[in-house]
Amino acid sequence: MRMTDGVPVAELARELYERVSARDVAGYFDLLSDDVLFHVGGESIVAGEYRGKAAIAALGMKLMEETAGSFRTELISVLANGSHAITLQRWSAARRDVMSRWIKCLK
Repeated sequence: MRMTDGVPVAELARELYERVSARDVAGYFDLLSDDVLFHVGGESIVAGEYRGKAAIAALGMKLMEETAGSFRTELISVLANGSHAITLQRWSAARRDVMSRWIKCLK
């Protein structure tokens, strides 16, 4: 995420999560730059680096498929400078009849 039209990166990150919560997929992708990079830490089925909008879309589809649409995310905090943001968030989802909750950091 980059400063766009004078909007600080932290504000853009918060707006992304608002759009995810509202299930506004088109609005979400409108805010992403073409060279967006997500890094999901850990050892989960979605851990890894995701480069570009197509990779982010594939990540979202995998999350929804694996969790039968139960995946939710809640933004806890944003740390940002003029060109990058790191978000701390709470994820929850049911998978194979098991409800799970995680605290994740995305850079």
